[in-house]
Amino acid sequence: RALKITQLQNLQDISAIKALQDLTYLELYNTTKLKDYEPLLALEKLEHLRLESISLDTCQDTLTKLRPLHSLELANCCYMEEDQSLLYAIIDAHKDTLKSLGVQSCKLFNKPLPPMPHLQELDMDGASLLHADTFAQMPSLLALDLHYFDAETLPSSLEALSKLELLKLSSARALTVEGAKVLGQLQNLKYLDLSRTSLTALPDDLQNLKHLEALDLSEASDLQDLSVLEKMTSLKYLIVGSFKQQQQIEK
Repeated sequence: RALKITQLQNLQDISAIKALQDLTYLELYNTTKLKDYEPLLALEKLEHLRLESISLDTCQDTLTKLRPLHSLELANCCYMEEDQSLLYAIIDAHKDTLKSLGVQSCKLFNKPLPPMPHLQELDMDGASLLHADTFAQMPSLLALDLHYFDAETLPSSLEALSKLELLKLSSARALTVEGAKVLGQLQNLKYLDLSRTSLTALPDDLQNLKHLEALDLSEASDLQDLSVLEKMTSLKYLIVGSFKQQQQIEK
């Protein structure tokens, strides 16, 4: 049912995989010498595919022909701007069935992602440039990971994620208070991770998050103004480290 092939740098032939007709989950990691991915087309039950540290130009043609996937993860596969067209073509081929998508360490997203009506989980760990309309067409999204987001301002299309419940912005060092204001539009947000950010204050708009239950501020040591916490009455869990404004925390 599940197969993980990792660190087999000399692997050049996976034709034997055709015999695994019950395979639903496949992971290929760092199989750098493999150039022919066509045997994957024989896997009629494949639903979840994870590729890591693999060149997209060697597998893009096969991935666009695969039966529609429910889960696709392309980690450390898209470094250069010229890889963008390959990445978008692969996502587009599965946009109508995807429920989970991971594009970790893919830095540049210079146009909106394809519309994905059923997508519930999106991992964009390490993204640094996001088009303003990146999230405009994913109405079912529940969880978004922007760990290491490397820009001052969050995309305005975040406000379109009306069902979003979990958002991770840990280590988003460049994010500013002004650039984080859009967070106040996420009315269904329940968990927000702002740990290891360089924010000096929490946006006043966070008081609009009436369903927020958990807020992680650990190692966000630059925070000076925490007054908005007094208005966030739905919080059940508050994670803090050591702050200079200890009296604010106690209040």
